[in-house]
Amino acid sequence: MCKLFSNGSKNCIYEEIKIQNEIKLNEVIEEFNRYCSNKSKTYIFRGQRDSNWSLESSFDRTIKSYSEMYQQKHNKSDNYSLELKIINKFIRHGQNLIDQKINFENYLDVISLMQHYGAPSRLIDWSYSFYIALFFAFDDAEKDHPAVFAFDSYDLNNTVKKLYKDSEKTIELLDSLKNYEENKKHQNAFKELLKINFQQPYIYGVNPFYLNERLSIQQGLFLFQGDISKNFEENYNGFIKQTSNAKKIKKYKINIKLKPYILRMLNRMNINSRSLFPGIEGYARSFKDLLIINDTN
Repeated sequence: MCKLFSNGSKNCIYEEIKIQNEIKLNEVIEEFNRYCSNKSKTYIFRGQRDSNWSLESSFDRTIKSYSEMYQQKHNKSDNYSLELKIINKFIRHGQNLIDQKINFENYLDVISLMQHYGAPSRLIDWSYSFYIALFFAFDDAEKDHPAVFAFDSYDLNNTVKKLYKDSEKTIELLDSLKNYEENKKHQNAFKELLKINFQQPYIYGVNPFYLNERLSIQQGLFLFQGDISKNFEENYNGFIKQTSNAKKIKKYKINIKLKPYILRMLNRMNINSRSLFPGIEGYARSFKDLLIINDTN
């Protein structure tokens, strides 16, 4: 069943699957283990502690929060120029505040660094690991159904390029972003893509060349929306309307009662706050799950 966007159009981007018990959860895990052993399949995952939450970027959330707080209608056509202002200001001042090695001419590396430190961006964090997404879905979950989202990023990227094959420049730039090796060779690709401001709805998976420690440990990558004047879901909804090849995003709604079982299982695999968040932050965060995991070693 499709829900509605705020503008009244149908939101049909999800295929919802409910997981109510350990048996069903283990079946899903086995299914993705088989998929991920196939080199032609590149499934990616994202965990959210509330299945009612939308998939949205921090840029989307910031704009929505501002509009609601000040009861002002935001002109979405201004999003592109607003995004560029944020990026340029970060480049101007940010490089004096960090010790991390980063090429500030490479916009994808810059935006991924902004995302890491909490600045609003069009990037959304995903992981190549179902288990890590499962941890983020349940770590702070307290009620209702946490969710894990999943789909094949390889199929997604190829479908985007086929759909927009007539826009030669855009496809060339997207090709340069598909992996970190190409991204290193074509450092201005993301910057040029933003300049084009190609206002067509799509979602694309990218890997920055410089990975911060946390992104590397969490087996992370990013998805970004092509049209910044529309949110993530509107981009994907508009995209799948234009092609029969695009697949819906799998949305696994998992019963909160499975939290103790899931966190114990993940802890035995060394997937916990201590391993995913390096340093004292992760060590301190790990104590909140001690009672659930029942492991005081």
